[in-house]
Parts: sequence; C-alpha cells; structure tokens
Amino acid sequence: YQRRVHGIQKEQQDMEKKTEDHHEEKKADHHKEAEHSHETKDDTKESALAGGHVSNFKFTPDGFLLKKTTKGEIEFLQEINEKSGKYYAERLAVNVFLPKFVGMEDVGAEKWVKMENVTFGLTHPSYIDIKMGTQTHAPDYPKEKMEKHKKNDKETTTSTHGLRICGMVIKDKAGNTTDKLFKESIKGEELPDTMRKLLMCNGATKPNLEALNYYIKVCQELLDFFENNNKRYFVASSLFFVLSNIDNKYALKFIDFAHVAPIENMGLARDEGFIFGLKNMIKILVKAGKQLITIHF
Repeated sequence: YQRRVHGIQKEQQDMEKKTEDHHEEKKADHHKEAEHSHETKDDTKESALAGGHVSNFKFTPDGFLLKKTTKGEIEFLQEINEKSGKYYAERLAVNVFLPKFVGMEDVGAEKWVKMENVTFGLTHPSYIDIKMGTQTHAPDYPKEKMEKHKKNDKETTTSTHGLRICGMVIKDKAGNTTDKLFKESIKGEELPDTMRKLLMCNGATKPNLEALNYYIKVCQELLDFFENNNKRYFVASSLFFVLSNIDNKYALKFIDFAHVAPIENMGLARDEGFIFGLKNMIKILVKAGKQLITIHF
C-alpha cells in the first residue's frame, strides 16, 4: 500500500511542479490582464460557487484560498496535519488527496482556513464538485434538516450510486461558461456524459485521456485507502475535479470535512457508502472516456 501511495505522491508532485511553474508565469500578468479587459472572467470566484457559497471564500493573489468553515472542519484539518501521534500513518496517507493546508488566518474577528487554491494559474479551468457517499446527513442535524437531506438522498444518485454532482462549471476557449449546474439533480444514466463535458472543456474535440487516466488512478488509490486504511466516516465530503484543456493542467482533490467522525463511533468497520461511491465513480470515468477498460472489484 505504501508503494502505491508513494507512486501517486510522486505523480502529484510532478503535476504540482508543472502547475507551480505555470503559476509563476500567471502571477506576473494576473493583474495586468484584469486592467486591460473589463471582460476578464473571475474563474476562482466561480469555482467557489461550484463547491459552496461564494461569501465563504476569499482568494489571495499568490494562489491561496481562504475558507470560512465549521469548527469540525477546522479541527479535522489541524489534526490531519499533525506530525505525530495516534493514526499518524493514516493521516500521512489521506493527506496525499487533500489540497495543501497552510494554516489559519484572521478574517475580521473570525478564524478562516488557508489552503491551496487548485484552480489558481489555470487558463479558464472547468470543474465538477461531486458529493460522495450514500448519505449527506450527519447524526447531529436538526430533525427538519435531517429529513430534508434524507429525502434528497433518496431521490437522487446519492442513494443509487453513492455520489451526486452538486456543482459544475464548464468553460469554452474564451472563458465563457457554456454549461453550469448548482444543486440540480442529474440522473444516473447522465453521469458519464456529464463527466465527458469536463474532459472536453475549452472546445476540445475529444476527451483529455491524460487527465482521465489521472482521475481514475487517484480514485483507485483513494478507494484502496478507504478499503484498507481509513479510520473515519465522512459525511457530505466531495471530490473536486479541475481541468484546463488550454494548459493541459488538471487536479482532483478530496475536500469538505465539516462532518467527520471516527469510524468506530458509527458502529462500522468501513465507510461502505463512500467505498460504493468510489467504485461507481471509476466506472463512470471509464464510460466518459469511451475506453475499452474492464474494472474488476
């Protein structure tokens, strides 16, 4: 397992190096471009809408994201980045899949999380936010909120596929939004074609197979982690897919940790709902690429 984790760490490090080099180029002309065009697209702000409320996010000019979040997510991110203690090996393994955590920063009288902005420096990136697992309600939800989430889970692909697309922005070559989705429900049979839209963003004439293979590999590695090493139960956490076909840069990150609990507290051995969703996510990606690949579970 550690060899697999090392392999994906190396691949992600290579990808991050390519992206960092691109970031340096983008930093130099970031404000210059905005000054010369009133039509400049605010890609980072729209990415926040894909994954949450824009008022809960602030973006720094040097490529970081400030997020207003819950006490639970703050505690999880701080604990997951500790360098020693109980479950250290598990924390090291899961951190491979998360955006880089920088720390906390004061925003007014509040403490906000500071982390890597995975869309920074990319030219007109597209993104899809997929909420994972077979339930999106936490045990501590108020009754009315609990019932609303249960109903929504039952009526969407959350229950049938263990995942649900909750946000999407697809851009063309000029940065115009050609397709978007916030909170609407997509049927199960539409999921591969929806992912295919991401792979063919920015006017591409065929799916980006390099990005596709990377997404599949990360999902397989995350599945391996959940099946063999994970000791937590995640509610309403997401996979965040990012792609710019203009730059041929892409990312896939595990995000949103407002409701995380030790797996034993739930009376379970594994997070089967998340595992079910990851298996279906891999199958959906394969179909989206129209490749003759057989996945065995």
